[in-house]
Amino acid sequence: TTTTTTMGPKRAFCHFCVEPVRNIFDAIMNEKQEKLDGLLKAVKIELRSDERQQPPERLLKYVMKTLFTMDHTLLRMVTTKLPSPKEAQAYRAELMYSGPADDRYFQGIKGCDVEAPLVMFVAKMVPCDSEDRIAFGRIFSGKLKVDHKVRVIKAVVPCEMEEQGVVKITQSSLVMGKVQRKLSVCVPCGNIISLPCLHQHIIQTATVTDEESTDCHPLRAMEYNLSRVVYAAVEPIKPTDMPRMVQCLKSISRSDPIVRIPYEESGVHTLRCVDELHLKTVVSKVEAALEVRTSKFLTSLRETVMTEGRVCMAASPNRQNRLHGKAMPLGEKLCRRVEDSSDELHANAEVKVRARTLADEFEWDVSEARRIWCFGPDKVGPNILVDCTRGVHGLCEVKDFIAKAWEWTTDDGVLCEELLRGVRVDLTGVVFHADAIHRGAGQVIPTARKMMCGSVLTAEPRLMEPVYLFEIEALRTAVHTVHNILRNRGAVVLGELNASVSGMCTIRGYLPVMQSFGLGLDLQSETGGQAFPPHVVFDHWQVMPGDPLASENPAFTVVSETRVRKGLNKEIPGLEYYAR
Repeated sequence: TTTTTTMGPKRAFCHFCVEPVRNIFDAIMNEKQEKLDGLLKAVKIELRSDERQQPPERLLKYVMKTLFTMDHTLLRMVTTKLPSPKEAQAYRAELMYSGPADDRYFQGIKGCDVEAPLVMFVAKMVPCDSEDRIAFGRIFSGKLKVDHKVRVIKAVVPCEMEEQGVVKITQSSLVMGKVQRKLSVCVPCGNIISLPCLHQHIIQTATVTDEESTDCHPLRAMEYNLSRVVYAAVEPIKPTDMPRMVQCLKSISRSDPIVRIPYEESGVHTLRCVDELHLKTVVSKVEAALEVRTSKFLTSLRETVMTEGRVCMAASPNRQNRLHGKAMPLGEKLCRRVEDSSDELHANAEVKVRARTLADEFEWDVSEARRIWCFGPDKVGPNILVDCTRGVHGLCEVKDFIAKAWEWTTDDGVLCEELLRGVRVDLTGVVFHADAIHRGAGQVIPTARKMMCGSVLTAEPRLMEPVYLFEIEALRTAVHTVHNILRNRGAVVLGELNASVSGMCTIRGYLPVMQSFGLGLDLQSETGGQAFPPHVVFDHWQVMPGDPLASENPAFTVVSETRVRKGLNKEIPGLEYYAR
């Protein structure tokens, strides 16, 4: 091809591809039958008499669908570009299997071995014609037999409502588009099949193995790079409808892998979603099934510290043990790297490599970096507990107790029992009773928590709120109105992108999640429909302005409302409460 000029030749793509499609479009929409017959004959498409009588829009859709056969193209792409199961599992096994690399299950998955024990991963529960769902997944090793008992292991993902057990396989099917072909033979590894008999044991994902394979570790569940920062609590109006609501929530979990539905201690179920629209959709599904009482839409919060606190001491209930420690901030950069599962600072990274990186890039003491006890919450979160003691006898005996206290503290912060973020606590001193019976879990765990909470209180605790990165498309005439709406909601505009042809303007910026509720309705009403609803995605956490320990500021108001909603005392306990 050559560059098109005023008198130059046409591009080959325009002449051989674009113009024939344009001519077919023109002939169908303007009902030029003779021209259409010639064009369709050239591309070898034959129309029956009933197909010719269709309206132009339907006829155009049928012709284009016949001309551009996406099914053959997709099948050809899959067969030529995707590696075979035997080739792919050789380098994906260590990423999928959560167990050790020297057991027989890992070796069977890595070699796609038919003679190895059965390991199948159910990726999704697919709805079918009946009310039940079928388990859709791939066999990674071994073979699946009908009338054979298998063990269902829940996937490695926090899911409070998931079940497991032993099930007898009554039927297996091969999914061929919308058709399921029943199989009566053994299905070897490498195949993708469906099992209709597991709907009562699997919510979203699970690992299926032989009944006698009790030492098999589950395969890792698929991870979604999403933060569920909005939530609402639901409870049935009639207490007798609780079983119906639980079944409804299980059905929603199966169809929507992004939503999380934990059961709170207060007796209500919480729907945690990505944004307001997602939460509205989930709530509407629950309300369509039964009468429920829904709370207002809320935002997830985090607790952090701003400065290095002073050393705090806490004594055990029997007054025979004492723990000393202090809290300090980690920094946002370090938090992000800890949260990245592929980074060398992640909780599962090698200790020596992680210590050297902390020393070189974040100026940590190497000896302290090598004595990181645990992360939190969930043992992988962006909070770190460091052992800074020297020569304490019997400390290893209570290490698990202190780690449990750390998990408790990072799950329930000192301000309003929200998760901690960006907090480092150094264990600086320990005094234990010589007799082990006086330093059990009942003595050490609450003592360690009091020390950690007191340390956080002395380090200027603050609330953190989630922030969206938003994009809003609007006509140029409505840009000023959109800016006024965003300014009233505390948004930070990063820039604008003007489209010279369409007359549209794209506005990008940061918006606190708390201020995003109802933004789409305000934009449409204030601009008369000249601005589209915003596209939002979680970007980062930011410190909420104001001291939550002082009155008459936004952070104090949010903390008070959160504590009342959770059934806690409205006032935050002072340092003397943890020093008792």
